[in-house]
Amino acid sequence: MKSCGCGTPARERIAVSPEEAAGLCAGSSWGGGFSPEEWQAIAWRMHLERVPSGGTVFRQGDAEAYLAILARGAVEVVGEAALGQPRVLAILDAGAVFGELSLVDGEPRQATVRAVEDATLLVLPAEGFERLVREQTGLGVKLYAHVARLIAARLRQADGLLVEYLG
Repeated sequence: MKSCGCGTPARERIAVSPEEAAGLCAGSSWGGGFSPEEWQAIAWRMHLERVPSGGTVFRQGDAEAYLAILARGAVEVVGEAALGQPRVLAILDAGAVFGELSLVDGEPRQATVRAVEDATLLVLPAEGFERLVREQTGLGVKLYAHVARLIAARLRQADGLLVEYLG
């Protein structure tokens, strides 16, 4: 296991066949949204990573752009306010999709994600996503639509929390 030099075990990249990756994708919250053939095409552009409990998936401010599907385990999403204490924003379980905003805007991460138990992630890097959009435009548009719906759902949830906070 690699270490980041900060006392936290690092992510470990694992080879995975497109068939295995497609099977894991099908178990995600987007599972029914794509045919087995479409998952296969998406899976060709993905890789598998394992993150041990306590390990960091990414930190707020990181620039690496990718979407992750949590195949196994659980992670916590932590917001790190400039003047406040870090706050757990969400706990995500197997099947969750996260990190999608970086694929759309290419901006640094807005939160830190850490494994709260051993986690297995399917990772779709920005370059794989962009290549899919170029090479299989129809599937790329369908994937973009799924990303847009996820972002919209999260924005609606944040709006609801803001209304409660201000109310």
